[in-house]
Amino acid sequence: MKLIATVLFDNGTLSKYTSDFTSEDTDVLDGVIEVVQDIYQNSANGFVTIPGGPNEVGTLINVAKTSAITFEVIKEGEHES
Repeated sequence: MKLIATVLFDNGTLSKYTSDFTSEDTDVLDGVIEVVQDIYQNSANGFVTIPGGPNEVGTLINVAKTSAITFEVIKEGEHES
């Protein structure tokens, strides 16, 4: 499976990040989603790390500088929209 994170930054930049995803990663993703929702709801500051590809650390995102972050899990064989 693949995880696709789409980030819309306040300056209008739209970035997509794709990484491998397994069912074991579900709890981690749920935690990231909870942090993002909390930051948006409370107008707080905070960062999340979007996973990177193999041998990559990931990308640190300042949530306070974004308008939206979405996460989509694509099963192998499905097409990305």
